[in-house]
Amino acid sequence: MRRKGKLTREFYDEEDLLPNNSFTDLLNDDDVEKIPTLPKDFEKTMLRLSNEEGVLKLKPIYHGRLARRGIEPSDVNFMDTADGLYIYVGPTVSKKERNSVWKEADKYLESTKNPTRSIHYIKAGQKCYEMDEIWDDYN
Repeated sequence: MRRKGKLTREFYDEEDLLPNNSFTDLLNDDDVEKIPTLPKDFEKTMLRLSNEEGVLKLKPIYHGRLARRGIEPSDVNFMDTADGLYIYVGPTVSKKERNSVWKEADKYLESTKNPTRSIHYIKAGQKCYEMDEIWDDYN
């Protein structure tokens, strides 16, 4: 029942949480789906989008692990994990590299087994807590 547009509230005590009440009637005993596990054959990869020779190239840096020391501040860095593709754009990236990040990310993901993974775009100076968890060098 509403009073002048305000909702009424209901509070439950422990004795109210017995088998027959409006709260527990909404719950069911269906099985809970298992949390998906990472594919066993997935290999973490670090790549670098660079314009060193005048042509944009995506070069592999690491396979099977990710290390922070592989990040190059003058290039766009791709870290491919089972959770998604992390893109770190360094502070001194060229305009051509910066403008082609999304196109190159889409092209790269299309070449993988799971092209619908999420993309995490991080610029230099931004904090991404999820990205802190992908590294294998634990620094």
